[in-house]
Amino acid sequence: MGEIIIQEINDVTALQIAEMDCSPLPKERDSIYLNFYRLFRDTSLVAVIDGEVVGFALGMIDQSSTSHAYLNYLFVKEDYRKTGIGKRLLEQFEIATSKKGCTIVTLLTGKNENIEYYQRQGYEKNNDLEQFSQKDAVYDYYYNTKKVSLLIKRL
Repeated sequence: MGEIIIQEINDVTALQIAEMDCSPLPKERDSIYLNFYRLFRDTSLVAVIDGEVVGFALGMIDQSSTSHAYLNYLFVKEDYRKTGIGKRLLEQFEIATSKKGCTIVTLLTGKNENIEYYQRQGYEKNNDLEQFSQKDAVYDYYYNTKKVSLLIKRL
């Protein structure tokens, strides 16, 4: 395995991500990855080995609370998992958002193995979504339809 380079997303790497099989992530339209490049490139990172994207962390800073960053995707190709790439991407995302004034990072996930992984990285389960009434459509969607957990890390 060549040297792992963690860098901001760029035009070439954005197109590589759009063409990747990112299973088990849900199939996205190409435009979502290209929008991270266009709109959030300073908080969207890729792991590259020998010119090939092998993982990425795509996130953004909350427009209504600039102390809050949200990690939308953390993905590493299956052949490169358990090599520390995901941890490095996550750490660099946290550094990039911290430099922009963020004091917390949140993310949503529904898989127990993901929850355990993020907890090992210092994230804690949080119930911020419980601020919504149980009749609120967002609450219902996240907790009942998607059955996800909100995780938070204070930087």
